[in-house]
Amino acid sequence: MRFTLILLLVSNVISAQQIDNGQCGAYTDMPFFNVSFIKANQIKSMKGAISFKKELDIIRPQYLIEIFEFDVEGKQTSSLRTTKNSAGKKDTSVVYFSYDDDYLICKRKSDTYGFFSDNYAYDSLGRIIQKTYNRDDNAGPNKFNFELKKTYRIVSEEYRYQEVSPQELKKLHYNNYKRPFMEEVMTWDKNGYLIEMTSKTVIGNRRSKTTFEYDEQGQVMKKTEWPNLDKATKYENYYIYDKLGNLIEHNFHKNNTHKLHRKLLYNGATMLLESQLAKEMSTGTITITKYKYTFYK
Repeated sequence: MRFTLILLLVSNVISAQQIDNGQCGAYTDMPFFNVSFIKANQIKSMKGAISFKKELDIIRPQYLIEIFEFDVEGKQTSSLRTTKNSAGKKDTSVVYFSYDDDYLICKRKSDTYGFFSDNYAYDSLGRIIQKTYNRDDNAGPNKFNFELKKTYRIVSEEYRYQEVSPQELKKLHYNNYKRPFMEEVMTWDKNGYLIEMTSKTVIGNRRSKTTFEYDEQGQVMKKTEWPNLDKATKYENYYIYDKLGNLIEHNFHKNNTHKLHRKLLYNGATMLLESQLAKEMSTGTITITKYKYTFYK
């Protein structure tokens, strides 16, 4: 059945690339690496050293890092990134991922107050039927060694699905009081590619829309979002791939203004991701991240 995994934009179109951008999730706070690729190459971790280059300036190391860790099955288990605030003080954000078989069941993220988590439950078709937001107490010595002491359930949403047609699926969102508050509709084309997602709230009738476009290889090349159709705000993400299907470029636009230009460079001998260059278009500053790997064998 087409809706077995409703979040999947392209089902196994490409399985040999390091970054899985089928859900347009590259460099978000969700897992975005190709599990089969990571497992086959026995990658244990990726550690990136971060440098900055301002316009008309040299590359300057920042002594900041970005780390991705994986289990032996190739699933991403954590990500870590250090940043500097306006005063030059370093801060570190950590995200942990937990799974039940192939399903992500918990994304736990650090913030100013400790940790919060999004927790997911699935039906027999692999569709999310519940999402719960918790605050989590850490019994470990620091954020890098998390041990769950106590969890506080804050709010929960439930989801129910209705198959409108072979190419259209309706998702109903229910709040903490078991009342519907939003209706979402997903539409696939005749080849099984997700092409549109729309939503509207029960109260206020706030509407949103997301569309997807694909290249000849079935890779998503553009995602356009209108978070509120009553306003002019529009987000556009453009993606470019090489001949092997590796994601090599990402451009983000807001209201037709180019905001971010990201380039991904791969090692010619191993085809592993070697570095990332992210240019903030308003300032011309380029953040350069160079990766080193550890392996299970």
